[in-house]
Order: sequence, then structure tokens, then C-alpha cells
Amino acid sequence: MVKSCSRAFIFCIFALISILLNGCASTSTAPLPQSLNIVEPSPDIPEEIAAFCGVWKGRWLGLLDTYLVVEEINYNKAKVIYSIGQTYDTPKGGYIYTTADVFPGPTIEWVNNDGNRFIYEMDKSLRKVKAYLIEKATGAKFWAYLERIEIE
Repeated sequence: MVKSCSRAFIFCIFALISILLNGCASTSTAPLPQSLNIVEPSPDIPEEIAAFCGVWKGRWLGLLDTYLVVEEINYNKAKVIYSIGQTYDTPKGGYIYTTADVFPGPTIEWVNNDGNRFIYEMDKSLRKVKAYLIEKATGAKFWAYLERIEIE
């Protein structure tokens, strides 16, 4: 039981230290690749699915910077870039390219190499996304609210 709670406990300690050292500010901005290849969805894709296309920014637990970039999306799949700010696991932050599944709701989801599940739900307004990260090792559930941003 102690081992299974260690990652969640360390994340909570990181969040507490971040608050103490930086107020409510995150310790670093999540990095993105120098160029993004965002492709407009086909006109036959429903508006609530097409709304995912673009760049979304938020903070896990209101503290840790994160980006979701949906470069391409169709009825079943989305090509995405997931980015996270500095943590004990990623001292410089980092990003990955992955393919997500698209579900009614609309929702996009994927599971990373560690078995952690990422779920992004589009708000009915089509202007906000609620994200969940469910950690496989502990079952811990983290959340973030993301808003669309423009990148120059």
C-alpha cells in the first residue's frame, strides 16, 4: 500500500512546495515543439469534434502547466501533442506525440506507455476542455481545465 501511494504522495508534495515557493504560479511553462502542423478538420466532421482542433492550455490540479495540441482530428482518431511542465520525473518539462481515440461526448483519450489514461472532454460551449489523468500504478485521478489559446 505504501509503494502504491508513493507517486501520488510525491506529486502532492511537489504541488505543496510549488505553492510555498511560487504562490499559485507553476514552476515552469510546459514546452512545445518549435512548429505545429494544425490541419483544419474536414467540413463533414461534427462541430463538437472539430472544436478540439488547435492549442489548449491549462494546469493540472491548478498548478502544473500543460498543453494539448490537436493537430488533426477525424471521427475516430486525433493526432495530438501532450506537454507538461517541470516535475520530479521531467525536470525540464517535455512533450510527446501520440494518437488518441475519439469518442462521442465528445471525448479524446489515450493510454501512455506507463498505462496512465488521459481523457479530454469538450465542454458544451466548445471553448473549454476538462482533462483527467488516471494513474495506473495508484489509481490516483488528477484534473485540469484547459482553454483554447492562439500560438503565433
